[in-house]
Formats: sequence, C-alpha cells, structure tokens
Amino acid sequence: MQATSFSFAARSGGLAVAAFAFLAVIAFAQPTLTAPATSNLGAGQVTLALKSSAAGTGYFTLLEGSAPKLGTGAQTKAGKDGNGAAAARFGSLKLAANTAAGYTLGNLKAGTAYTICFTADDGATLQPTVATVGFATNASVNLEGAPWAVAGDRLTPGSNPGYTSVAFAPDGTPYVAFQNDSSDYRATVKQLVGGKWTQVGNADFSVSTASFLVLAFAPNGIPHVAY
Repeated sequence: MQATSFSFAARSGGLAVAAFAFLAVIAFAQPTLTAPATSNLGAGQVTLALKSSAAGTGYFTLLEGSAPKLGTGAQTKAGKDGNGAAAARFGSLKLAANTAAGYTLGNLKAGTAYTICFTADDGATLQPTVATVGFATNASVNLEGAPWAVAGDRLTPGSNPGYTSVAFAPDGTPYVAFQNDSSDYRATVKQLVGGKWTQVGNADFSVSTASFLVLAFAPNGIPHVAY
C-alpha cells in the first residue's frame, strides 16, 4: 500500500485564492497462488508444479516432516522454515502468469515425508501466505539378487559408442549421451521410448571429437551435455 499527499496554494495580489490537500491511497494486489502439485514421485525425487496469478518469481522451501513449522512468505523466500532455521532445500524460478512451471528435486531421502512451502511475487509485492503440499518419497527397492535385463535395442547398430553417460528425465525416461565412433567421435544423445533408442535433437552435434561426456537435467527438464 502506498500513500501520497498533495497540496498547493495560489496567491493573487497578496490574497490566497485557492488551497487544498488530499490523500491518495494506492493498493497493490498480491499474487494469488495455486497449491503446488507433485508428479514423478520416486524414492529420491519429485517434480513440483508451481503456479501464480502474476508473472514474477516463485520461491519454495522443502521441509522435512509431515507437520513442520511452516514459514511465512518472507521466510520461504529467504529459504527458512517457521522457526527461522534453514530449510532442507529451497529454490526459486521465474513464473509466467497463470502458467505452471516445473522444478525437479533430486537426491531426496527414500521413505521420508516432506512438506513444500510456496510463495511468489510480481516483481513488487510478495504473497505473505504460503501455499503448501505434503508428500512422501517411496521406499528404496531391494535389488539384492535381481537379474540385469537389456533396456532397448542397440544405440548405434554396427558401431561401438564410447564415453556413455546415462541420466533420467523428470518423467523417468532414460537418456544417454555418447561418443559416436561412426561419425568422427562426435557427441549425440538418445532417449529410450517404447523399447527403442530414439534421437534427441541433432545427431553428432559437437563440432569435433567429444570425450568424457556428462549428461544431466536442469530442474525444468531440459537436458544438458558437457564434454
């Protein structure tokens, strides 16, 4: 809220002919939040969908437990819980008005309850009341004695890809980046869809030989390759 006052007086021949004052009050609307949604929940990860009525920045904290001390909007923006202690995890992302944005959290504890606090601003006004959602990660799978099975067909029939790096998209789809020995050892990326490895983006996209590839996903699900 902003208050602004105005006043003036005019004189003519030494006589005051007009004088007045008034107060103008301007109220700024706070963004309306949608309760966060979760998807792609596993033993160690979850994808959040965050949505606000206004374009601006969204802020969230990840608090361990099903009934933690929730923070205010200002505390959540600062990455703290309601006691002023640092949250287990926190982050921010740009939001478009009335459009859900995704953020994937990895390396969570398996079989653990968590609570998400979410707030947002419009570049000027922060929503002081957080929106929340609770979830629990899945228990770890016991793989002792489990057999290994082939996933999909060959990446590149007739050749031997090198420096492979595997990562999983937020929706669980396996991706692999590798050095293609049939194309001057350049980098390429494929994803496993329906038991088939399919091309992602341009094949052999590096300008020259690519070695020691590392594939990773940003919180918004976009794959990145370093080599």
